[in-house]
Amino acid sequence: MNDQLGIPSCKVILLGNTCVGKTSIVLQFYKALFQEQGQPTIGAAYFSKIIDTPKGKLNMNVWDSAGQERFRSIIPMYLRGASGVIFVCSPDNVESIKDLNVWKNLLDKNQENKIFGYIVMNKCDLNISDSKTLAEAFAKENHYQFFETSAKLNINITELFNKIAADISNEIIFESVRSDESQIRVKNDNSSGCC
Repeated sequence: MNDQLGIPSCKVILLGNTCVGKTSIVLQFYKALFQEQGQPTIGAAYFSKIIDTPKGKLNMNVWDSAGQERFRSIIPMYLRGASGVIFVCSPDNVESIKDLNVWKNLLDKNQENKIFGYIVMNKCDLNISDSKTLAEAFAKENHYQFFETSAKLNINITELFNKIAADISNEIIFESVRSDESQIRVKNDNSSGCC
């Protein structure tokens, strides 16, 4: 997807239980801001930022979804057209790790295209290692990349979004080349001169 400036854009959505730090991750990346007493997201919040990747600029549109169960019915709407999903859990909330499967199932039911997936254990500054093992195992089992972050201390936040941007940018370039090759083939097929 391209915006009016000719910069490719992508959609990334954060999924996870309430109070795991989804909004804090986004605010740290977009505004270099951490709020000690955040409010739960109602519905979804939207942020946009242009990121430099090895393949060029990418306009990343990030949707921060609500983690409360009563808002889960609207999440499929936000998943449409997504290129990436960040599943966020927290070491001080074991339920959030167990519920990674719930969020993955929600994605699987509503996935329209290839989506890059990332498991993010936020609040790594708490140094709770038991939970990390469970989240890493889930990531490995589902072929997702695993990141430990701390929105509070700004640990691995930029690295996470840069990796996502690079992965998606590579896919956009690949799809663009494949599309160009298809158009060339169609033109060649149509150029077979007859009478």
